[in-house]
Amino acid sequence: MEKYKVLPHLADLKIRVFGRDRKELFANALLGMFESIEPDIISREEHPRKIEVSSKSEELILVDFLSEALYQSDVHNESYHGVKFEIFEPTKIIAHLIGYPVKGFREEIKAVTYHDFSINKTKDGLEANIIFDI
Repeated sequence: MEKYKVLPHLADLKIRVFGRDRKELFANALLGMFESIEPDIISREEHPRKIEVSSKSEELILVDFLSEALYQSDVHNESYHGVKFEIFEPTKIIAHLIGYPVKGFREEIKAVTYHDFSINKTKDGLEANIIFDI
């Protein structure tokens, strides 16, 4: 199963993410966000980073989860390519992001947007459309 794909967009970065379930969808969204901006990784020494996210909406928690990962990336100069969920509830997530130290990224994401955001059920599971302000 395809994890994500970059879609054409005039000014921003848009990806479509796939997952058999919500956990896989969130993990693939994290991977898609960071791989799409092409990190310049310093070393492959893993850096775990614990995050807690809560949201008023079961759907919008994905945007909040990615926004928190982006914030942690900016603060710690890391790129996250994996996640282990400690708590995964409809409106609350406690997770351990798995990342690597980076010099920077080819592209900079300013924000994860709510514009045209959607999560849809498919015959294979779920897919989400996400636009990032770059």
